[in-house]
Amino acid sequence: MQRAWKRAVLGTTVAIAALMAPMVATSSAAPAATTAVAYTPKAGPIGQHPTATGAQSSPIRRAILDNIANTPRSQTIRVVTWNLDDQGITAALIRAHQRGVHVQVLVWDRNCSSATAALRRAVGAAGDASFFKCIKHSARGPEGKGQLHQKSFTFSRTGTANHVSVVTSYNPTDHANKNQYNVAFQFVSNQTMHDDLKALFQQQQADRPRPARCQTAAPNDGRLFQHFFTNFGVMAYPLDCIAEDPLLTRLRTIPNPGQSVIRVATSGFTNERARRIAEELVRLRRAGASVKVMHTAGAGPVVRGILDRGGVSRLDTQTCGGAPANDVSFNHSKMLLVSLVSGGTRGYRSWLGSDNMADSSIHSDELMVQVTQPAHYQALTEFFEFTWKREAAQC
Repeated sequence: MQRAWKRAVLGTTVAIAALMAPMVATSSAAPAATTAVAYTPKAGPIGQHPTATGAQSSPIRRAILDNIANTPRSQTIRVVTWNLDDQGITAALIRAHQRGVHVQVLVWDRNCSSATAALRRAVGAAGDASFFKCIKHSARGPEGKGQLHQKSFTFSRTGTANHVSVVTSYNPTDHANKNQYNVAFQFVSNQTMHDDLKALFQQQQADRPRPARCQTAAPNDGRLFQHFFTNFGVMAYPLDCIAEDPLLTRLRTIPNPGQSVIRVATSGFTNERARRIAEELVRLRRAGASVKVMHTAGAGPVVRGILDRGGVSRLDTQTCGGAPANDVSFNHSKMLLVSLVSGGTRGYRSWLGSDNMADSSIHSDELMVQVTQPAHYQALTEFFEFTWKREAAQC
């Protein structure tokens, strides 16, 4: 039986079945012009799991399809993704282009397969308004050291809302729809977020290696990186020195560890960067924090050993205690969820996006967003625990 959980929307918590009810009033089966009710995208977190069926299945995918279907002529859709083989989404993008929407798509070069051929033919390779580009170089790191791993979808207007952005761990692929747990956050009427992602898109579009450097910006410094505004934040990779890894900085600056609860969800979790993160999680656990880590077979033996010896609760969602990798379902979400006490007051911090917490992310295009609303933290925590429970039951 599927468990009900709750989703936060702009500070209001609403009950839904399984993981997500549709985020909108209209169906993605037809553009808004043919429906009786105006389409209005809703802000908030979205959790998608591979065992939901019917109206509750694939809510991240459905949010993307609804946004595409309701983007009017002369508006712009920008897609940045590591992989794209979902033919329903590619067909929706083609229809949007045909009705006069500016459709701009960036996909990592090694995943520009035959599945993207129809979309590439439809929008062209270098049009003024619409185009599809296969990106060889990380826009935020030196040549040959990174890849385009970010997953984001921005809409200058869709339905009744301007400046809608979806930041997610979800690649629009059949594999993701059938096998993966993923999370997303949809920002609505947030021009700063939209414009920051547009500026990053323009750097990525150039497909030229850029000098790698540590990005250590102060809050409200003006653009991207660790740029905070209205309780949201954006962090773009990479760094050229792990010592300034913002994820490590977050962990190292958690006050009062004995009163903290820390949850980590990742897919890849290996090499030097992961070792440092694991050691920091063990330090917090020994200082009294409650720490849980959920990963896939991508976690290396060194990292697993550090966590196990350090008393950190750990779940491999793919190998189930040493069995061969199980692709029936597994965690693909990337989250850091922290409940902490500072100055006598409990606060909540949530980060989600594409970062695998591994060396591969250091020079790649990765994107994480920060959300501070307690209701959103609660919704993401419930999804984390839902995933943990469902995957632990397979072992």
